[in-house]
Amino acid sequence: MSASVYKAAGTSIFLEIGALGALKSTSAAAQMAGFFTFHSLASALIAYAVWILLPKKYKNPKFYSFSLIFIVCFVMPLFSYIGFIVYNIILRTQKETKPLPINKANFSDIIAEKIVVHKRNYGESSLKVFALKKELPTELRLKAFLLLTELKTPESIQLIKSGLKDPNDEIRLLSFSVINRLEKELSTQIHDKISLIEKTKDKRQKAKAHKELARLYWEYIYIGLADSEYKKFILQEIEKHALSALDELKTDPFILITLGRLCLIKKDIDSAYELFKKAVYIGSPEYKTVPFLAEIHFYRKEFAKVRKIFSNHPHMRYDPQLYPIIALWEEKV
Repeated sequence: MSASVYKAAGTSIFLEIGALGALKSTSAAAQMAGFFTFHSLASALIAYAVWILLPKKYKNPKFYSFSLIFIVCFVMPLFSYIGFIVYNIILRTQKETKPLPINKANFSDIIAEKIVVHKRNYGESSLKVFALKKELPTELRLKAFLLLTELKTPESIQLIKSGLKDPNDEIRLLSFSVINRLEKELSTQIHDKISLIEKTKDKRQKAKAHKELARLYWEYIYIGLADSEYKKFILQEIEKHALSALDELKTDPFILITLGRLCLIKKDIDSAYELFKKAVYIGSPEYKTVPFLAEIHFYRKEFAKVRKIFSNHPHMRYDPQLYPIIALWEEKV
């Protein structure tokens, strides 16, 4: 704390004593003049000391801030000195506040539900060449396959699956290892959810587990892990668990969208349309159903509606996967 604060406070006390001394003058005019002069100076000095100690946010505007303190000190001098002492004690006994650590947030987690974002699509073509071109050195091809494992897109999984038939032993082993790991991860999660359904008696918890099972089985279809023979069983499991979840979670749009996509696969267009419309009605963001509704209108040969649904959602053209389709319907290619 600045020494000027103590000097101002000390001088102020002496001036107040001087003000009291002025009251002993024989002349009333001298008493008034002496008292108010000394007291005003003392109030200004103690007000300065208090103002200096104020946190920065209370110091502005400076004129009004200082004037308010001066008035308080002038009207209630004893209160101002007690306040100065108490405030001084508080500041001296305050412990230094350590800055809180900054928690880093995962950018992808923040935007996952708010913005439709797809991973970079430029460069996968070169990876495909490196992965499939058998004349290239094994070391380069292995690096390409390793990079594909990080993408975890349907296209990259299909390329890794193609590695299961590669004549190179190392490529086959790596591909098998990756596919096996992905299947194990999904199988473990599915097993956990089934165990939860068997153990719990809570209907809502069971429904949520069924919903999660439908999503996990859909993951098999989405990333292309299910072979054609296995795919029929997977689709049945998705439908079974989605319907079980819907018994309790009747207003969950995710379940309706899942069932709608199943109907699309089965070419049950009318049922799919009703499910997607209902999903939007109960709260699903419209952009999640736009590609499917456009597909339905296409199957119905309602081409004007396909164009209209894309024009009603212009932001969809910024989706790298949808842009070529939307550009086609906008006649820009």
